[in-house]
Amino acid sequence: MVSETSTIFLAIATLSAGAFWGVLGSNLVAIKYKTDWVWCFYILAIGSIITAIIEIFFLCSKLEKLDYFTMSALFLFGIGLFFFTYYKLHVKNIFKVSELESVINEWTTLADKSEIRLLGRDLDFFGNTPADMDLNGKYCHLKSLNFSKISILCEKTNDPSTKIRYGKILHELKNVELKFYDPKQADLRIRGRLQKVDGVEKLLIYSKIKKDTYQAMKTDTANIGGALYSNIWNLAWLIAETINKTEIDNFISSYLGEK
Repeated sequence: MVSETSTIFLAIATLSAGAFWGVLGSNLVAIKYKTDWVWCFYILAIGSIITAIIEIFFLCSKLEKLDYFTMSALFLFGIGLFFFTYYKLHVKNIFKVSELESVINEWTTLADKSEIRLLGRDLDFFGNTPADMDLNGKYCHLKSLNFSKISILCEKTNDPSTKIRYGKILHELKNVELKFYDPKQADLRIRGRLQKVDGVEKLLIYSKIKKDTYQAMKTDTANIGGALYSNIWNLAWLIAETINKTEIDNFISSYLGEK
């Protein structure tokens, strides 16, 4: 009776553990950003490898018959799980500026073309002059995708060079709307993009951690962090300053006057 109870308990524990790792793995693949939960899989993989090695090489002399097939399968399972975890769940989130461009462009390509929203500070990541912008991969890629609507939340500015860049964007991008926040009142230090993929809102948030190096996070509104960033953007957009037609014309004139 005790043996039967133990067997049932072991079966339930095994099923529960399998369900836990299955759900965890599914969530980690879905949210696509770095988290310490990934170590659950590394620990399981390393534990399987170590157990198999101990059984094969250290306990074989004490056992009359060793199940080499089971131990080999356990060893190969550990190796496979380790590399699968590294490939699927070990998400790189620190990028040099040159690396970040391809990450942003590849992510943006997947979007539904109905609307994209940008949190851009002073938009200098598109370049510091109109000539820079013409050669900038992120700007050219965004322009080529022909979104039906582009909403950009950026800093209010009186700087002439920034006005020229804003004017170029307003002149060249279709259906673009810029709204301003005042960095002296609320400095939104992060940058990012919000878009929909098959109707599901996705976010790419990146922040500068040192010169020419950014930390990026891919997520969606099903995740608590993603929902928070989305709500921050919506609130900031709601209270941001809308520019009128006269101001838009002035920005565009500043750009055209430099051509």
